Amino acid sequence: MIENDGDKNELLTNAKTTVTLFDANGQKVSDLQLTSNEYGAFSGAFTLPGAGLLGNMRLKNESGMATFSVEEYKRPRFEVTVDPVK
Repeated sequence: MIENDGDKNELLTNAKTTVTLFDANGQKVSDLQLTSNEYGAFSGAFTLPGAGLLGNMRLKNESGMATFSVEEYKRPRFEVTVDPVK
């Protein structure tokens, strides 16, 4: 987290923030309360809903937003066979 004051940037250490997860419909899924470390960074984890619409989801706090795509894993449906060497 960085505070921009015109030409000067300053790290926001030990700053509290709330990160919100929104689903593909723009509905709020959950919030996570976090605190930045000595480098102004923070980390956390969300569990995505098991059911519902897949697609573009987003994370948002007071500093900005990040969008990411959630897709279904599809196992390949083909088979490879090799004839024996004669």
